[in-house]
Amino acid sequence: MFTMDQLMLHLLGDYVLQTDHMAIHKTKKTWVAFFHALVYSLPFMLICDSFPALFIIFFTHGLIDRFRLARYVAMLKNMLGDPAHFRSYLTGTG
Repeated sequence: MFTMDQLMLHLLGDYVLQTDHMAIHKTKKTWVAFFHALVYSLPFMLICDSFPALFIIFFTHGLIDRFRLARYVAMLKNMLGDPAHFRSYLTGTG
């Protein structure tokens, strides 16, 4: 379950604290993606005192941004949400 605090920290870390350089290069250079993930993770230290949880936030965000995984998650969610839409992908008619 997500809280309003988590949403606000996500928006702060992913939009307010992200520089133009990070936004442009995070999908091209791994070090930029993980530097952005570090900056993104810092606000979560305000509500999270678990190092393993902070590491998971950092590492998964770095992977998601570096390899543009969010678009694949959205595609999968859309396909699973509508079985007919999913079948159209499988049959090549979508």
